[in-house]
Amino acid sequence: MKKQLITPLLVSLVFVSTMSSAETAYVGEAPQKNLTQSDKESFMQRIITLQIEAIKKSFSAADVNHDGKLSKSEIEKANPDVAKKFTAFDTDQDGFLTIEEIFAGLKLLDTSK
Repeated sequence: MKKQLITPLLVSLVFVSTMSSAETAYVGEAPQKNLTQSDKESFMQRIITLQIEAIKKSFSAADVNHDGKLSKSEIEKANPDVAKKFTAFDTDQDGFLTIEEIFAGLKLLDTSK
């Protein structure tokens, strides 16, 4: 079985299992009116934190030689979709992706929508 980067679904499942009752209410089809802005901000911050942690864990799992960077081969084995973006993410063109380059690349993808 191939190693896969942690999926957003897995992140979602982990997150839901750790939510407070206020956060659980916010996730429902119709958010509860009694949630404060602070509850909503806390909820969003927890989602972001979990996504960052998932990306870091995925990076570590894909880094089979533990050198702190991912070769194109390591990325192709871990996640072919990310491998397609390798050249765009490899901003210093050294043939490897650092965690910083991955975060920067993901941020660019997010803002290009």
